Amino acid sequence: MDAKIQPWPVVNQTRHTILVIEDNTHFRAFLSQLLIAAGFDVLQSPDGNDGLRRFHSDNPDLIITNVVMAGTDGLDVIKGVKQAAPDKPVIAMSNLKDQPHKQNFLSLALMHGANAVLAKPFNIDELHQTLDRLLDIHSEQGQSTASSAEPIL
Repeated sequence: MDAKIQPWPVVNQTRHTILVIEDNTHFRAFLSQLLIAAGFDVLQSPDGNDGLRRFHSDNPDLIITNVVMAGTDGLDVIKGVKQAAPDKPVIAMSNLKDQPHKQNFLSLALMHGANAVLAKPFNIDELHQTLDRLLDIHSEQGQSTASSAEPIL
């Protein structure tokens, strides 16, 4: 049988749009393909400045941003998103391998308003559960309560 293996079941029945802001080209492409396979529409940005521009012009349902990037970093992205749309769900991610001090960046991301943080490398189930929780909150309770959700560590 020639069955296509998907990274997780298609979870997005309402075609949510996710903006992925990641400076690593290969990881951005990989993450975007996972999200597309799960039924999401995906916008991609290579840096925080472009990500903020895409956020304002395309109004995605959720933002996933790397924290440590040159120029406009993920903390600036989170601040910009939360100033414009306090209820917009944001997931911050950072590579902690061999750099334990970066856990502080994820803590800072939560302090700046991120709704969830993921330490790279994260497993697909963690991402799926986080997206499911944030988008359920965002969709079912309306945009006004998404930011009041308890942050996911």
